[in-house]
Amino acid sequence: MDKNVDGKKRITIKDVAMKAGVTSAVVSRVFNKDKTLNIREETRRAVDQAILELNYAPNSVARSLRMHSSNMIGVVIADVMNPFFTEIVKGIQLAAREAGYGIVLCDTGDNPEEEKEYIRILQSQFVEGIILGSSYVEDDVVRVFEKSDIKYVMVNRASANASAPYVRTNDIGGMMDMVEHLVQMGHTKIAHLSGPLFVDTAIRRLEGYRKGLKKAGIEYNSGYVLETKYDEESGYRACKELLKLEERPTAICAGNDMVAIGAMRAIKSEGLSIPEDISVAGYNDIWVAPLLAPSLTTMNTPLLEMGGITFRMLRDLIKGELDVQKKITLEPELVVRESTGPVREK
Repeated sequence: MDKNVDGKKRITIKDVAMKAGVTSAVVSRVFNKDKTLNIREETRRAVDQAILELNYAPNSVARSLRMHSSNMIGVVIADVMNPFFTEIVKGIQLAAREAGYGIVLCDTGDNPEEEKEYIRILQSQFVEGIILGSSYVEDDVVRVFEKSDIKYVMVNRASANASAPYVRTNDIGGMMDMVEHLVQMGHTKIAHLSGPLFVDTAIRRLEGYRKGLKKAGIEYNSGYVLETKYDEESGYRACKELLKLEERPTAICAGNDMVAIGAMRAIKSEGLSIPEDISVAGYNDIWVAPLLAPSLTTMNTPLLEMGGITFRMLRDLIKGELDVQKKITLEPELVVRESTGPVREK
């Protein structure tokens, strides 16, 4: 006898069919909302009532094996608590739900070894494909995929050694735009709190910062660049170091909004004003950015859109309708708020 984990008899499609007085095929088509099924409305209601009363749910694994599809995808991200990734996952989930897919979410905690382990687990769990949204530029992770035939798409990262599609934003151009905004305000002493420089986005944003300075004719000062983690506390500590400099910066552009929020806290703790003493800019435009005091100037990255596009790319890749070399780069947009202003004249 087929039993559930609690020892009770598993309700089968035959049980539902017997209770409703129909065939198993009819139950299956009603359950899957087959619009081509031509039966009387009272019969459909009887099947629905039987499903409800018996608390019937099909065995999804067996069904996947029969249909050669599970309509499930894996999503591997670096930090579910980071608002940046939260928005991306929301975009993926909305698009997946609309297409009739479910997701299995894995949070690596920014640990590359956990990332590889989650990928191996997902590969054995009947998911049809994986969205990889971790922080690392890790060839080891790519090799895990290359050894298997599972389809995958990368979001907010890319690897020169990966034969997979990706969706990301133009981080180099976005940071160049931010530097240009600060230069137009009269700033020449512009610091950068970079984010962790083993992370794809941080590497590209640092490059954008340097190119922005070069375009403005400002000499690069390595003392104005500090590597941080992508969190508030790290931004706070790094900004404290900047404030100790004999010739402190008049503006700070941070690798993301959380780092910028930490920098703002450090500046205020020293009795300084934003933007009168120091301008601060972030990156990503997370939901809290307009609610801060002062509200945060930042680069808006279309995170919901990025999540939705990534899911649709994976779905099309699974169906064989997408070139594995497909690359999409979305453009960020400068959002000027209260935290940046003209340099104070001495």
